[in-house]
Amino acid sequence: ESFRKFVSKHKFVPRDFFSTAQLEKMQGIYFPFWVTDADTRAGMTAHGTKVRTWRAGDYRYTETSHFHVVREGEIHFEDLTTCALSEADERKLKEYIESLGILFLSTPFSFAAAAFIASA
Repeated sequence: ESFRKFVSKHKFVPRDFFSTAQLEKMQGIYFPFWVTDADTRAGMTAHGTKVRTWRAGDYRYTETSHFHVVREGEIHFEDLTTCALSEADERKLKEYIESLGILFLSTPFSFAAAAFIASA
């Protein structure tokens, strides 16, 4: 019922997607994942070169400037999701699900993928 309420609020979801017949076909499988927040700070230094060329009469001039570039910054990430399974276990789970004839979808939820499933 909560899924039906969530989907019905979105205008572009096909009505067939949240019909009773379609909802009865849906199954959920627990797929463990980690949710992480992170604060990170990064910095870099580089050597920059700017070359300017121009002509004056029969002469061609080239001016080259060299400069030192320093950049740094901070960023905060929230709710980064990462699969908690090893790659081998994730592959086994995917193969098992597909062997049952079930389409494997992983997070995040995609309305485009859901619409595709509804049209099948």
